[in-house]
Amino acid sequence: MKTNFSVQFKTLEESLNYAIKQEEIAANLYEHLAKIAKTVQAREEFLNLVKMEKVHKKSLESFSFESYDNRTKNHVYFNLGTTDALVEPTNKELSELSFTDSLILAAKREHAAVLMYQKFADMYSDDENLKNFFLNMVEEESRHKYDIESKYEDIINER
Repeated sequence: MKTNFSVQFKTLEESLNYAIKQEEIAANLYEHLAKIAKTVQAREEFLNLVKMEKVHKKSLESFSFESYDNRTKNHVYFNLGTTDALVEPTNKELSELSFTDSLILAAKREHAAVLMYQKFADMYSDDENLKNFFLNMVEEESRHKYDIESKYEDIINER
């Protein structure tokens, strides 16, 4: 997911619609990676990500302040950083990606989502509930990246 941070959102609705679209793109990418996965383990990993992205989309579509004002204010962010310095695999067709390359692509996508939601939290920092909603999304996306990087490390360490 490449986010264009030069885009300025004038309304909360524009921000939410942009985030919904990004969650759809992610779910579609993970569905495709699941379809072409060469192992059951890889397929299950990507199908799990599809489910999580669809939950995020639904949360964004049904956004209401009342749903989020009692959620935790102590956000925990997860980041192994394993894939941060790696180059996103872009020169291959998706069907040609190895499982590890697919995980790098997914981790990069989740990192971009973290940055997007952090940008929204910063944009709406004057409203504590709205800021908190987006920080919860940052936390969720950072957890996804952490899980993907953990799987990547497991595979690399097995070699």
